[in-house]
Amino acid sequence: MKRIHLVRHGAVLNPDAVVYGRLPGFPLSPEGQAQVQMTAAFLKRTLASSLNHIIASPLQRAQQTASIVAKGYGANVVTDEQLIEAGSPFDGLPRRFAPMQYVSRYFDRTRAHQHEAPDDVAARMMRAVREALLLEGLDVVLVAHQFPIQMARVGFERQLDERSSFFFKRVPMALLRVRCSLASVTTLSFQTGALTPTIHYWEP
Repeated sequence: MKRIHLVRHGAVLNPDAVVYGRLPGFPLSPEGQAQVQMTAAFLKRTLASSLNHIIASPLQRAQQTASIVAKGYGANVVTDEQLIEAGSPFDGLPRRFAPMQYVSRYFDRTRAHQHEAPDDVAARMMRAVREALLLEGLDVVLVAHQFPIQMARVGFERQLDERSSFFFKRVPMALLRVRCSLASVTTLSFQTGALTPTIHYWEP
């Protein structure tokens, strides 16, 4: 059995309460660091005695989360752009209700390229997981973000073709029921030769 552990970063320091998305900065808050310490302890109890591969999104909060996990194993953190937060034109806007600002961004054609479709997020996350399956060892940890992790889980549960977007176009609300709390671990366990993993979820 090969296990890929999708770890979401902990709570983020966000004093201005903005949508931070792919914006630079935004480290873990003290609360987030404490959450990730609990996650690291859970992984230490759960994983094999050695962990050779910890791969993370390039964003600061994910890198910090990966570093905390890596300390228990002396492993290096490798960066993978495929694990980054979903692209959005709303980065930098207030998280509070501000309909005019959001509508204005939505119809701003100069920002259209910033939007990343859910099926594209699923495709890159599933690709990252499949690449991790080829690495040595029983366990690989991938540190990413809420929406990308949700997309990976849905993609593998439904065995979506990476070129197909029918599910995401027709049933987008179903995605909201996929659990992925801060510092949570979504484990995909693949038996040899199996396409669909067994999925286990844990949160601090």
